[in-house]
Amino acid sequence: MNQLIYEVPAGKNSSDLMRKEMIFKSFDESVKSVHVGFFPAKGRYFIQEMFDKGDSCFVLEVMLPRGKSFYQYFFNGNFSAPKNNEQLVISQHDAQKRAPMMLENQVFCPVYFLNESSFINYIKDDIWEIQVITYQGWINEVELVTIDSVYPLCISFVNKNVAFWSCRIHADSRELNYCIKISGGGQIKFLSKAYHISEYPVRENFFSFNLQQEREKHNAIPFLRAGYQILPDRFHRVDVVPVEREFDPWGEKPANESYFGGNLKGISSKLEYIADLGIDFIYLNPIFAAKNSHRYDCSDYMLIDPVLGNEADLKELVDLAHQLGIKVIIDISLNHCSTDFFAFKDILIHQEQSIYTDWFEIEQFPLLDGNKHYYSCWHGHRELPQFNLNNQQVVEYFMQVARYWIGNFDIDGWRLDVCTEMPAEFVRKFAQESRKIKPEMVFIGETWQDHGHELAKNCEVNGITNFTLYLEGMIPLFEQEKLSLSNFGMTIMNTQSQNSFHTNLFSWNFLSNHDVPRFYSVLKSKDKYALAFTLIYALPGTPVIYYGEEICMEGLADPANRGCMSFEGSTMDSVLFKLIRNLNHIKKLYAEVFTYGSIMIPFVSDKDKLMVIKRSFADQHLYFVLNFNSIPQDYPMDCEIDGKNAGERQLVNIMPFSAKIIYYNKDSDGFGLFC
Repeated sequence: MNQLIYEVPAGKNSSDLMRKEMIFKSFDESVKSVHVGFFPAKGRYFIQEMFDKGDSCFVLEVMLPRGKSFYQYFFNGNFSAPKNNEQLVISQHDAQKRAPMMLENQVFCPVYFLNESSFINYIKDDIWEIQVITYQGWINEVELVTIDSVYPLCISFVNKNVAFWSCRIHADSRELNYCIKISGGGQIKFLSKAYHISEYPVRENFFSFNLQQEREKHNAIPFLRAGYQILPDRFHRVDVVPVEREFDPWGEKPANESYFGGNLKGISSKLEYIADLGIDFIYLNPIFAAKNSHRYDCSDYMLIDPVLGNEADLKELVDLAHQLGIKVIIDISLNHCSTDFFAFKDILIHQEQSIYTDWFEIEQFPLLDGNKHYYSCWHGHRELPQFNLNNQQVVEYFMQVARYWIGNFDIDGWRLDVCTEMPAEFVRKFAQESRKIKPEMVFIGETWQDHGHELAKNCEVNGITNFTLYLEGMIPLFEQEKLSLSNFGMTIMNTQSQNSFHTNLFSWNFLSNHDVPRFYSVLKSKDKYALAFTLIYALPGTPVIYYGEEICMEGLADPANRGCMSFEGSTMDSVLFKLIRNLNHIKKLYAEVFTYGSIMIPFVSDKDKLMVIKRSFADQHLYFVLNFNSIPQDYPMDCEIDGKNAGERQLVNIMPFSAKIIYYNKDSDGFGLFC
């Protein structure tokens, strides 16, 4: 039995890196060496060996970026068998045995606020949202103070001494000069430039925020309603073209090496099914030529994998999708490739004489020596060499890739695999080159951390894969059932406060994908499945349905979570299909509320297991009343909004493990109720 004793943040070394001390005590005498694999908050995966202090005690000091990283252990040089404390790992089904590690260096302050777009959010036209977080119970009033106006903030959510405040203002000037006023308990404080707290406001020390520059960032790219993720090999196959490969029988239990032969024509044939679900974009896992069916090991970025079809099939797919109002976003792995990629193959043949040696990160020659390899590869997998993305020839190659697929096939976006492991400058160039051809291209960066704000600012991506909500909210609440609704509310609001309004709006909220177990399989109570879907639609962001979730497909860790889709029977008559279609209908019907609306959590009861999420824009309000209890409950909807129908109440009955969605407009009579 091996046990992690403690990890000590041991001081700040620079603005980006912090020193971390780790101590590991082994109770297994057979453990003679310990290595730690790090998935840093930014940058590429790396492994370091711990120092043996004797008495089965191992120590390590490592420099890591601020934010959330993940780590794993390896014993006795066995790098194919990661280990960790099972109480700390992100999921019992995670084969990588990753545990989170948070490094922060914030000085405590009663008010948390940054003069950045994560706290001063552009909404639309001249509308801005200001957000502040306070950590003291005595604070009962927060105001935005400008040179000529004072704007009171309202509480969006409160839990114990932590309160999230927000307000919306109209501002059409080039910049905003202001300070933040907090008061209560006989005290009045002002937060201003350099995040200094004073007793009096001083104009010379006001914050200054460039409104015009922030506005100009958000003018070309349309928001998306909901997506549908497709693993091409497993979705559907028709008119199979003969290739030199044998396919597994459709529907068999998948293995890592399985090929089932799903293809682009198969996807095209099911676009009307997807459209009927109310989806307005599909997200395709990689489609370029590769060794394996997942296709993250690309061997040719300029070629459709022949198993999937050809360029004509892709053109037909995109054209048909566009006719149905569906956009097409394609997954691309720019960080690493297959050992069959032309440049790497040339190095294997010519070694140091190859003209491509600087395309990859090479330690020495020969590249291979028995079981050892001497080049950088993704997370230690020798079959996935990593590009040197600082090499201008590599950069230009990928610019050609972008120009080719956008210019010739009119795709609508890229999902960037392992986005935080690539240099920000390279990602930014790839995005800029893509938008030269199609300004409204959507970019989603894969990250398992809270990096949306940073990626949007430095890399020009629109949104991220919202793993923080999934790992810190959905899994503890629904699978482990160890998170209270109050703390879940904290997770929601903390996640929202990490990024700008627009980044949150584009980011993908999900229950399942190809990297994690299917949600239906990990649920302790299957009755809560529909409730979980309603929840990810209630929150700001873009819900993405993993193929088959609408028919309750099961499967734990990879490869079981990548099974074959079945269209047999009355798929479109399933309860989940109808629910998702209804949620998409509501999201389309009240598009302004979902696109530009604020979020509040006006009511949470851990005792009754009831939560209310409110989305509002102008005079329109949507209430999601979520019952996590096994018994029916009544919730009194207070009609006193903007002074109308004062004192009038309407009881809403919510069945066990279900939700009600209520629409209210001050100019309408009463409430509109959706089940």
